[in-house]
Amino acid sequence: MMGLPKMNKIYISDKEAIRNILADKRADKLPNFMFWIGAGFSADAGVRTAQNICNDIRDELFIEYEIDKSDAEKAGKWLVENLDWEDHSKRYMTCLQRFYPNEAKRNEFFHKILVDAQPSLSHYILALLMSNGYVKSTCLTTNFDHLIENAFTQQDIGRFQTVRTDEECIFWENRIDRAYIDKLQGDIDTQNVMNTRKETAKLSDAMANLFRDACHNSGLVVIGTAGNEKSVRKVFEELGDRVNKNPVSSFGLLWGVYMGSRKPLDLTESEIEKLLEVRIKETAINEEIINVIEDSTNGLYKFFPVWGAGNFMFDLIKDTKNDEMISKASQHLDHEMRLRFIYSNAGLTENAIEQHLENLRRQREKRDKYQPDQKNEIDLVLKARNEASNIEVRVLYGDIANKFYMRLDEFRNKRKAIVSPEDTCVSAGGGVAYSILLEAGQKALLNELAKFSPIEQNT
Repeated sequence: MMGLPKMNKIYISDKEAIRNILADKRADKLPNFMFWIGAGFSADAGVRTAQNICNDIRDELFIEYEIDKSDAEKAGKWLVENLDWEDHSKRYMTCLQRFYPNEAKRNEFFHKILVDAQPSLSHYILALLMSNGYVKSTCLTTNFDHLIENAFTQQDIGRFQTVRTDEECIFWENRIDRAYIDKLQGDIDTQNVMNTRKETAKLSDAMANLFRDACHNSGLVVIGTAGNEKSVRKVFEELGDRVNKNPVSSFGLLWGVYMGSRKPLDLTESEIEKLLEVRIKETAINEEIINVIEDSTNGLYKFFPVWGAGNFMFDLIKDTKNDEMISKASQHLDHEMRLRFIYSNAGLTENAIEQHLENLRRQREKRDKYQPDQKNEIDLVLKARNEASNIEVRVLYGDIANKFYMRLDEFRNKRKAIVSPEDTCVSAGGGVAYSILLEAGQKALLNELAKFSPIEQNT
């Protein structure tokens, strides 16, 4: 069992971070924490990360300049000299400026890769938490996508306003009846995306003032950024300088560190700290940000682990104990997260859940490798008919999820149904049940199944 963190440590657990974020809301007070989200927050939505974009640009430039990437020494030297490849604070911005030197081209590129993106679980939950007063109604972001706005719109959960330009900063207010999405580095629609070194050197005066006002008497939860933009580092340095003078970020700074997609079981406090130290280096969190957190004198600035933004946000909303919000959020779970959720509600231990999920993964792998015969022919195994009741039973051999059978002419005017073999949690986790789920459409069907899970045996 994990003990309480020592006060002089700059690391806390994810559970401790959640407890801090929700502490005052549980006492029926106004929330104290506001979210700052970066590009990593959108990774679960399929948005390409900065590293993905850099890798693509690197490969294109290797072709253009005929760089032999099999010659690791020569290729590595070229990357350092031309793309600042070893400098995490410069690599992304240098790659973009080198490949898209024109601002209009950069805007066109980002509009193309973002315009059809859909919110992830993280965005839906953040919108729910903001609209229901569990966190501050303002969200700060360096992202220029529309994922949070779409999460509000698609869930129809309240009024919101996006602040994307200096001119729009005047519309921001510290209100609880309207959400604000403050885009500190522009938006693809207003075509003021800022991502080169010159563009991100500092926030405009209007955006900087908005940041200070929003952070007044507030705490910050930061997820999805390494803080490498100079403008970002400057505002966090300011928080560190002001913390003992003015109530700016006075409830603390909680900085999420991406640890991977799945949390290992039974981690001790010391093991989490060691993993955090390693991941802070591997994810290249900016050294100046680390200094701000290490140098804070009030003990409120901490790093905490994030095993996937979606996992953390779902743990956060579950801890609100608000059944209506949890139900809305669960509609956006992916298949495996839903299985974890329903197995946990059914009383299974973490170890039992992990073991069962691994068995289901193996079942799905077998299914994915299986290549069925595409002849769409029916093999009749057995046929029986009861003349008195006019009921005929036929046993056929084939793929039950194949829509071909349901379209046969002989069934055209008949009532048709597929019966799925299920466990008491109605999990559709593997085998035949999973095949039917894929054909029927996962999201719609999973939401229906969740209404009946778990089912008592012998009912």
